[in-house]
Amino acid sequence: MLLRFNVLNPEDMQQVDGIDYPILINIDQIVTIKPITIMYQGNIINGFWVRTINGKKYKATRIPKSLEQVLQNNIELTEVKLNQNAQTEKQEPFFN
Repeated sequence: MLLRFNVLNPEDMQQVDGIDYPILINIDQIVTIKPITIMYQGNIINGFWVRTINGKKYKATRIPKSLEQVLQNNIELTEVKLNQNAQTEKQEPFFN
C-alpha cells in the first residue's frame, strides 16, 4: 500500500520551493522509521529517518499519522527490568 510522506529537500537543491516535497512510499518496503532531529539551513526540524528494503534512506519531515501513532504508543511495550525490578518510566512524547 502506498502512503504519502514528505521528505526533506537536499540543501543544494535550489530549484524546488519549500523545505520538503511529497513522495509515495510502499509501506511494505519500509524497514525502519526512527524519530530524529534534523538541522536544515540553521534550523532544527523534528523529523523521521525512513529506511527501505532497497537501502534508500529518506529524512522525512512528515509521515502518515497512523505510523506516528504506532511510534508514540507504549501500551504494547514490555516493562524495562533493572536488577530484577520492573521499572515503568513515563516517556515524554517525541513531539509536543
